[in-house]
Amino acid sequence: MIIMLYRDNGVGMTEEMTTKIFDPFYTTARGRGGTDPGMSIVFNLVTQTLKGTISCKSNPGKGVVFIIKIPYSIPDEKERV
Repeated sequence: MIIMLYRDNGVGMTEEMTTKIFDPFYTTARGRGGTDPGMSIVFNLVTQTLKGTISCKSNPGKGVVFIIKIPYSIPDEKERV
C-alpha cells in the first residue's frame, strides 16, 4: 500500500463541506466563482483508476488533510476478471 498525505494550513472547511468535497461541481467558493469538477476528478482517479481510497479531514481555520491510499500494484485487466 502506498499512502500519500497532503496537508495545508489554509482556511479549512466545515464538516458539511468535507462530506461534499468530492461531489461533482461542489464549490466552497459559492458567489466567488469556482465550480470546477476538480476534486471529483481526483476522487474518480484514485478510486476507479488506481483502485484506492481518498479521505478529507478539516476544521475551519485549521487547514485540510487529504489521505490517499493506493495499492502498490494494480492488477491488469486480465487478472481482474
